[in-house]
Amino acid sequence: VAVTETWLTRRVSELTLSGYQRVSRLDRRAGIRLDRGGIVLYARADFAANIVHIGDSPIDERSWHIVHCDHGPVLLCVWYRPPNDGEVDSISRFEREYASFSKDSIAFVAIGDFNVHNPEWLRYSRRATPEGTALEQTCCTHGWKQHVRDPTRGPYLLDLVLSSFSSGVRCKVVPGIHEDDHDGVLVTIKVSIPASQPVQREVFDFRKADWSRFK
Repeated sequence: VAVTETWLTRRVSELTLSGYQRVSRLDRRAGIRLDRGGIVLYARADFAANIVHIGDSPIDERSWHIVHCDHGPVLLCVWYRPPNDGEVDSISRFEREYASFSKDSIAFVAIGDFNVHNPEWLRYSRRATPEGTALEQTCCTHGWKQHVRDPTRGPYLLDLVLSSFSSGVRCKVVPGIHEDDHDGVLVTIKVSIPASQPVQREVFDFRKADWSRFK
């Protein structure tokens, strides 16, 4: 479960989600409205041991993770890009970070609120923007596919799922937390992740043991 625009600050020490464990959290570090940004990733408790947080962008609200599945390590990126027409530097940084973190992975998935417009690539867009063109070019360079097909906020498609998977990926737009804000995106990828079962052990304190009963 990836959440963007968490609105979490240092005053909120923890945010729990029943049945899940937090994998990473990155609050907004600079700029205006520090209480409006932030990203967080949760993993279902029985899969949490197979997801590792490996780094954050030093500037942007973007975190990087490795998901260990039966096929091998999959690189997972969570990104919130604030709406900023004409801003393309964050996309260049995204590509450089990918080059650094992807060396040992066999596949790649990026999810989040990208806030880009490009009618030729993203059907539900306001107009063509430099950042929309730059992100499309990045995807073409690396052979990534954009899987979300429906609007995710009002009439616009802003929340994307990019991946190197050519097939086996399904996306569905689902109701969000607030009716007047972004919808959610449910993405399903056909990979198998081993689930871990908790192991319970009975431990004895021999100094307090009832030795007569043992005998």
